[in-house]
Amino acid sequence: MNTENYNELVQKAFDNNIPLFSHIELTHRCNLDCIHCYICKQNRRDLTTVKFKNVLDELADLGTLYLALTGGEILLHKDFFEIAEYARARGFALRLFTNATLIDREKARRIADLNTLKMEISVYGYTTKVHDAITRVPGSHQRTLQAIKWLSEAGVRIVVKTPVTSINIHEAQRLKQWALDQGLEFDADSVIVPKSDGSVDPVSLRISNQELEHYFRYINSKWKLKDIDTSAPICNAGRGVLMISPYGKIYPCVQIQREAGDLTKQSLHDIWHNSPVLHELRELTLSDLKCGHCVNLSYCNPCLGLSELETGSYTQPSPESCRQAAIRRKVLAPILENKD
Repeated sequence: MNTENYNELVQKAFDNNIPLFSHIELTHRCNLDCIHCYICKQNRRDLTTVKFKNVLDELADLGTLYLALTGGEILLHKDFFEIAEYARARGFALRLFTNATLIDREKARRIADLNTLKMEISVYGYTTKVHDAITRVPGSHQRTLQAIKWLSEAGVRIVVKTPVTSINIHEAQRLKQWALDQGLEFDADSVIVPKSDGSVDPVSLRISNQELEHYFRYINSKWKLKDIDTSAPICNAGRGVLMISPYGKIYPCVQIQREAGDLTKQSLHDIWHNSPVLHELRELTLSDLKCGHCVNLSYCNPCLGLSELETGSYTQPSPESCRQAAIRRKVLAPILENKD
């Protein structure tokens, strides 16, 4: 699919409230203990495999095309391959999010057989010292790198995914170059969010303003100036995107922690079409934001979930989003605003 057709498809889903992009968290269990993780583990049973398959059927009926299986660690789900294979049989373009430490040669071959769109693997440092300091599990770096080697040999398309923190910012540029030298894609994110229960512990890991300038210059400088239409919906959450927790809770996206429904009590169709939470989100526009006329809006990614976590309200500006937008503008405006 070329870029024009893809953008047309995304816009059609957005305009018609079709969940083109869906995330399913298979489990919150994880074999690592990353210091920045936003997930709050719960002592609850995950949905059954049969129920997950029923959910996949409903997603297909609703129009989902791009499906991400995530966690926790997806390979800790005993029926991961059964669920993933069923998803592919239903025609989803599948992305897998993993730390890859549980992958051996045989699993790498089975993953290759899934013909996934992408496999996104978290790598937290260029050196073992930094990576393992973040995961708090000795040996995790070497196991991840070995799995990347096996997966690459098997022909799996890999994205090295890195949350940039005060602990690894000094290695991020080298990690990016390493990934590109290996023929892998690289995706970095400088937004470190509070935990889903509101705990701000991970926030202490955010990089400084000076480090953020370095990040936008050398690590993630891709940006396209936005055309501001204050009557337009704010984002795709609850319109073209939905997220399903391991326990059957429905959320508008990964970041927004306001529950839209419960699959143990309702059908996905009912939730998607009738949830008051989703209807509220769909009606919000940029004009509803307290920052709707900010001079940095063309450089901002307003995130309703982050706003609510940081301020208690969808419509209040997120201090972190504001900080990032201001520095992004400082770094990129001389380039982007002078283009013919």
